[in-house]
Amino acid sequence: MRRWLILGIVGLSSVAVARRLNRSSTTVGLNFDPVIVGSIEADGWKAYYDRNMFAGFILLVRLMRQQFRLGPVAALRAAHAAVRAQMAFAPKDNDLDAALRWLTRFYSLSPRNGDVSAEGLAGAELEYWVVHRQIVDMDDKTQLIDAFARLHALLFGGDEATQRQSATERTLACTAVDRITSRKSTNPDHDWHVVRQHLIAAYQAAIAASASSVGYETPSVGLLQSGSSDEKPASLVQRLRAVTSPNGRRAATPQRPVG
Repeated sequence: MRRWLILGIVGLSSVAVARRLNRSSTTVGLNFDPVIVGSIEADGWKAYYDRNMFAGFILLVRLMRQQFRLGPVAALRAAHAAVRAQMAFAPKDNDLDAALRWLTRFYSLSPRNGDVSAEGLAGAELEYWVVHRQIVDMDDKTQLIDAFARLHALLFGGDEATQRQSATERTLACTAVDRITSRKSTNPDHDWHVVRQHLIAAYQAAIAASASSVGYETPSVGLLQSGSSDEKPASLVQRLRAVTSPNGRRAATPQRPVG
């Protein structure tokens, strides 16, 4: 149950308000304080691990307001969409179709870069969730870094190469939380500090990559690279199911659809 609860942090006004907040790639990548956003996210992950669902949801709403500059109502709607996506994905016999629909809803309420679509972002986000579940007990995290790099390039700008440092930092944060949730950590308090530092560093690196980029192309979407980032939902889910682990292991790290 504890692992299921922590998945709720993935990890969110109307669509018209959200659309007015859509900005250029540079603005979306730079218009937040990485220390504040990284700290709120780390606190949210810990709140859900501690089964403090109310505090976790409030922190998620705060995260939406700080990172995406959403108004109160828009932030509540986005947070609700994020939690519904995680509820669909978390069980062993998960519903990838429902998770993708709610992720698309989340990203339709959030600022996006240029021509990047909510569907493309949702597909990249779901890919990262699937990959993390696949390799949660593996030492080699290259696949997860690759998935994060693709997602961050879509979300913040730049490309997979320039966003790789950000992806690596976020993967290190996930790995620290996995140690805690699997009860392998010998010092959970220290590891929560590690999580916070790596999340802050991930946002700092994402901002730096976004600021240094001058225009960018929408990257391919990893496991879905033979199709487009706007691949039809049914085809996208079918591809992800093809690589889903037969034992349906549940990832311990809280997922969050903001990269």
